[in-house]
Amino acid sequence: MLLDLGLVSECHRWCRRALDLIGSPDAGTVVELRLQEAFAVSAVFTTRNGEDVRLARARGIEVAQSLESCDDEVRLVGHLATFLIRTGEFAAALELAERSFAAARRTAWSVKVEWVLGLSHHMCGGQALAQKHREAGLRRATKSGDSPTMFSHTHAQLTLAPTLWLRGRADRAVTVARSIASGRARGNTVLDA
Repeated sequence: MLLDLGLVSECHRWCRRALDLIGSPDAGTVVELRLQEAFAVSAVFTTRNGEDVRLARARGIEVAQSLESCDDEVRLVGHLATFLIRTGEFAAALELAERSFAAARRTAWSVKVEWVLGLSHHMCGGQALAQKHREAGLRRATKSGDSPTMFSHTHAQLTLAPTLWLRGRADRAVTVARSIASGRARGNTVLDA
């Protein structure tokens, strides 16, 4: 609720307090999972990417796996992979994204995992695989009409353009960039490239 209201500092402070005190019967339940996730997400806006944030994301994944909640697991893996990319741990982000891909195929989060895999491959220098995953994510999002909030069409296109450029596809990179600019001018984004 605090995140939805944009009260990230308050969310971070209250989640930290709750996690410091959590015990039976809430430890290892969806209550802890939500607290770990909200703590980690709010930390992005309030503190640095410290070890406590990494641990919160990893613990959230652990709880999601124990609860057999594929949707939660894939969403939290996306958060952790983003954290690893931010901290320059590109190979670890790629390994994590690849491990979560099988679980994601059973959920609505397969779009997000495609884009995380694309970004991870891009950061590790695998531009061909980056392009493959980014385009697959865009196709899935367009087909389903669904795209997870953090990974909009614009985000996917913005990350696709440099990959195309690095692969020697300057013509397509420019088309994608123009599509983004055109979509922004109209107030939306499209996949025209």
